[in-house]
Amino acid sequence: MSERIVIASKNQILYYNDSKLSYLNSQYLKNYKKNIDEISKKYEWKTQGINAMFLGAGHSPVNVNAVEQAIVNGIGTLESDDKIIYSVEVENNSGIFIKYLNDDKEMEHHVIHDAKAGFYNLDYNRTTGEVAVAVQQSPTERNIAILDIKTSRYSVITEGDSIDNNPVWGKANPEIIYFDSTGVGRNGQGMVIGFSSKVINRLNTQTGELCELISFDGHDCFQPKVDGKDNVYFIKRPYQSPFSKSISIKDIIFIPFKILKAIFKWIEFFTIKHTGEPLVTGGSNPAKSKELDQQQIIINGNIINAEKIMKENSARGEKYPGIAPKEWELLKMDRSGSLSCIKKGVMGYDVDSEGNIVYSNGKYIIRILEDGKEEVVEKIDMVDKMLII
Repeated sequence: MSERIVIASKNQILYYNDSKLSYLNSQYLKNYKKNIDEISKKYEWKTQGINAMFLGAGHSPVNVNAVEQAIVNGIGTLESDDKIIYSVEVENNSGIFIKYLNDDKEMEHHVIHDAKAGFYNLDYNRTTGEVAVAVQQSPTERNIAILDIKTSRYSVITEGDSIDNNPVWGKANPEIIYFDSTGVGRNGQGMVIGFSSKVINRLNTQTGELCELISFDGHDCFQPKVDGKDNVYFIKRPYQSPFSKSISIKDIIFIPFKILKAIFKWIEFFTIKHTGEPLVTGGSNPAKSKELDQQQIIINGNIINAEKIMKENSARGEKYPGIAPKEWELLKMDRSGSLSCIKKGVMGYDVDSEGNIVYSNGKYIIRILEDGKEEVVEKIDMVDKMLII
């Protein structure tokens, strides 16, 4: 198996190569921080000493913690083995960049940057040179788009106000895109009162044919990946509504999605620290209003008790216990439609063309060996995005 793995962890890119882990800088975030520091310094005199008293303890016009709250929310390979493409969001700004792995000081290539659209969870097509990416064009919807990295132009290819996410190209058939999708429920007054479970769709970009490929009643199916034969891998977990259980199902009307940006963030970003403070880029967030105890965190929109699950996984005799519940299963569906369980307790993963797998259980990045045994790649908390190079 390849010894090279790229990992997105909060606002950082980690590179595992020849058993060594290095931290790569996002030059975009580095420059963003530099600009914030310069602006903050200009207003420093308003926030200190007697000036602060007379100026009403004047606040800095910028968020000095913005970069610490930023999220690297997508990583993908390119045709060259020494480069990756990644997406990042900081405050209300989102962009896609190309980075050299072997030289952290080499200038990044800017692909696209926008303050009115968000870019998430991308995948590069080595056959066509196109990038599939989830794009949030407005506060009310997210769809799959195809991006031309040479022209920085993209075309949205899924319609209807939908929360479409995690696109991945087929390898045996590079005209196919797999992605997960979820619905939103409203009452008669149009108020958002619930979400449907996530399903995995398959879209033929040439014919426009769209089909629901994988779904389970009462479960989310998300984060599709494919190997070289287009066997589909995905995570299956029990569905958990972020809304009140007291809401009657009779009130739910599943219509094309129109939801608030804050709800997108609540679903999209995978962690909240034990204090309940979200690792998001600013703005209102429904998760803040939830009263979480010090053992509860939110991962991909699901509330879990990390301490309790860690103890349960340890009690079952797991060699490398993590905080992902055992009900979060990594499954494989082959081309005949047969399903098999690869691993339980999976938060995030990647699979290469040969079917080799690395995964995270919330505490460790682990490689599954050919004989089924496992070995730890690195101990890193709360990772759900990784990439085998």
